[in-house]
Amino acid sequence: LGSALLRSPKKLSRLVGGIANEIELPLTVKIRSGLKENEPNALEVVKCLQEASVAAVTIHPRSQMQRYSKAADWNLIREIASNDEITVPIIGNGDVLSHWEAQNFMLNYGISGLMIGRGALIK
Repeated sequence: LGSALLRSPKKLSRLVGGIANEIELPLTVKIRSGLKENEPNALEVVKCLQEASVAAVTIHPRSQMQRYSKAADWNLIREIASNDEITVPIIGNGDVLSHWEAQNFMLNYGISGLMIGRGALIK
């Protein structure tokens, strides 16, 4: 299913909510900004996941179509993390390639944590 579920945030919410209600462990979900670069729907998806009682949401701020062709849009993460309607912890992901970048993102983007992927393999 993967990022195709970004097309249907309510369906994703029902799926995730069903899992969250049946397990004892905290459930986190990682999403992309959306399917297409010019049509981000991450805020809507985060709201739906929050309603589904997830413990945290990791946001990778590139669309499915972008893959790794452009820089991660950390401003999108900041917008979501600072939104008054969002109470679930937001974890930022994408283009974290040094401890300086990690510190900058933690201090200036309103996130609760970082997830490092390719950056851990590159350096």
